[in-house]
Amino acid sequence: MSSDRLPPQNIEAEEAILGGILLDPEAVSRVTELLRPEFFAIEAHQILYKAMWQLYNQGKPTDLMTVTSWLTDNNQLEKIGGQVKIVQLLERTVSAVNIDQYAALVIDKYIRRKLIQAGNEIFDLGFQTATELKTILDQAEQKIFALTQDKPQQDLVPISETLINTFQEIEDRNEGIALPGLACGFYDLDAMTGGFQRSDLIIVAGRPSMGKCAAYDTLVLQKDGSLITLAEVYQRQETELLTLGKNWKFQITKPSAFIDDGIKPVFRVTTKSGRFVETTITHPFLTVDGWKPLAKLQVGEKIAVPRRLDIFGNETIPENQFASLIDSDNFCLSPIVFKLEKSQLALFIRYLFSLDGWVKILESREVYFGYSVASEKFVRQVQHLLLRFEIIGAIEKVEEGKSRKGKTNKNLWHLTITDTLSVKKLVADIGNFPSINLDLSSSTLNLVRQENFWVEKLENTQIFWDKVLVVMEKFAESRWFSPQRRNGTRQKDKNANNLTTTDTICG
Repeated sequence: MSSDRLPPQNIEAEEAILGGILLDPEAVSRVTELLRPEFFAIEAHQILYKAMWQLYNQGKPTDLMTVTSWLTDNNQLEKIGGQVKIVQLLERTVSAVNIDQYAALVIDKYIRRKLIQAGNEIFDLGFQTATELKTILDQAEQKIFALTQDKPQQDLVPISETLINTFQEIEDRNEGIALPGLACGFYDLDAMTGGFQRSDLIIVAGRPSMGKCAAYDTLVLQKDGSLITLAEVYQRQETELLTLGKNWKFQITKPSAFIDDGIKPVFRVTTKSGRFVETTITHPFLTVDGWKPLAKLQVGEKIAVPRRLDIFGNETIPENQFASLIDSDNFCLSPIVFKLEKSQLALFIRYLFSLDGWVKILESREVYFGYSVASEKFVRQVQHLLLRFEIIGAIEKVEEGKSRKGKTNKNLWHLTITDTLSVKKLVADIGNFPSINLDLSSSTLNLVRQENFWVEKLENTQIFWDKVLVVMEKFAESRWFSPQRRNGTRQKDKNANNLTTTDTICG
């Protein structure tokens, strides 16, 4: 097959490269790993570049005099057009700044010429009817494949460095430090696969609703009032949890799947009220603008958290035994506390406030109730118990403070109740507080942004909006659950397909 068209070439780029090397001998180091002599379309240019290449490899300069001398000694000067040709290249070149870009142009044209050559050879193969078709196809494929292998190799390094790195890699793999493949960042997956292998096609996929994980020690509320961790839920493989329904109220849901998601990065999200939850970066949170994954959640944004957890147990215990429900050795409450029936739990909370509770009346006649202890776990347990009665308390750590008895403690934890609705609930449902003139109408409770279109829907619901203060990364085991209704059918609405912890509502 013949053609009158000239093969692809860029003579100007070839001359600019050669002139640049003559003008700036240091420029040759930028193209020697990219270009080979045969890449040039003009034979004279091939000879001249070969001379420069060999001089560079010998550690000699590639200036006008040295190149001319080498060509003369090797009887090549006349083949390129004499010294006049070299001088012309110098005169036409202004700078070697763009020499690597010119090299890319030359390589492009070289590959195209080779493609034309391969096409002609494949054209001729098509007429070789005496040869089996399979052999013809294999030969044609090899010719095309050879084009992809004919590219110059970059970043060449001495074999001594290669051997050092290779032996170090072998040693690291033997000690289990390095993976034979490419790490994906998910440690369990890397352990199973040994890392992704080059040239492998990796498809990452999952079933619907997958990818929402919470840390293994996250506490969840059971329908009997008890609190257990997600790790315990996973071990039991059967439980009933709270989820948020379409009516923005909590309902009991039975998970249909219990999945150990292994060890992976999780993030602790802490809110203004002091609540926190630890989830993976993909875990959705309910915001005033809809569901958002943690990756898109901004500090200062408001997320939905439980406002009322209307769950009580059936346990009862005499009031004279309330003191035994406080585990002074571990600075926490006995598990039976969370399973007390409603009236008993109210009495117990009143008992706690009689020990470490306090009341503060401002000049404006606004009233704050508070509770202070030295244990973070203890104060968070009290915060949760108050939510059973729709009482919202904010937790704050004080480096040094005084308890109700006037004793100075370091790292004291304060729980304060300041909004009107919670104060009213505390007085009405817990009761028996000192008889003082409480001005409960001097402040208002603003639970939602008035401009949000969900305002009407969220009235009389069991959530309120809490501002995100801190998002901090850590590593932990995570567990994931797939909710379904108690009758065994899958939840279809987005709001019900979530997990409600003791502190937040997660998708």
